[in-house]
Amino acid sequence: MDQSRHYLEQELAQLQNKIAQTQELLTDSTMVEEARKELVELESQKVQLEKALTEPAEIISLDQAEDFNSVILEARPGVGGDEA
Repeated sequence: MDQSRHYLEQELAQLQNKIAQTQELLTDSTMVEEARKELVELESQKVQLEKALTEPAEIISLDQAEDFNSVILEARPGVGGDEA
């Protein structure tokens, strides 16, 4: 669980750097529209990452795992080549 938290924290730090870089583009008159669109998208991703860091992950209990005891396996014949 610590590895996933560490990964999320790294992703959040990278995202914050991207947000800072994109905010710098707001001063460029030719890039304002694109920078605004990108900021909206980046802020949305930031909210999702922060939510993932603060809310505990849902863990499947053994009772719930019993619902996943069936599997459908599709076998297809090989086509051509020496392996077929």
